[in-house]
Amino acid sequence: MVPLRLSVNRVLGRLWAQPDREDVFMHSGSELAVTIPFKRPIKPIYITQFLALLDDIGAE
Repeated sequence: MVPLRLSVNRVLGRLWAQPDREDVFMHSGSELAVTIPFKRPIKPIYITQFLALLDDIGAE
């Protein structure tokens, strides 16, 4: 299984994440930043925020 951040980077080639105790997904074309805690279950709010980020940068 490919980690989410690598999959996103491969597909969009523009989003990036900062590895630490949490993943922070950002894009230079948006003021939004999505923070996902490290080694915790992904909750629906994180998916909603991530989709809002994709919508903000115009990803299809």
